[in-house]
Amino acid sequence: MLVVTVGDRYLRVVGRVDGAALAAGVLAGLAVLAGLFAGVTGVVVYVVAGAVGLVPVRLGARRVHLMGALLGPLAVGV
Repeated sequence: MLVVTVGDRYLRVVGRVDGAALAAGVLAGLAVLAGLFAGVTGVVVYVVAGAVGLVPVRLGARRVHLMGALLGPLAVGV
């Protein structure tokens, strides 16, 4: 019921939002949360993870190849 009543208005509002500004706001919000929950170390990890996430884009590779960086530590931890 809520989707039917609010959906059209929501789409009109979201359609007017600048995507770059929204992305910047979300990134800033996540950085603040990382700082609140994990302090300076969390913010550093957040920035490094963001930099690592940009590597495939610069090299023309697919982001799925970064999954190998997660599988190794996860396999060792099990």
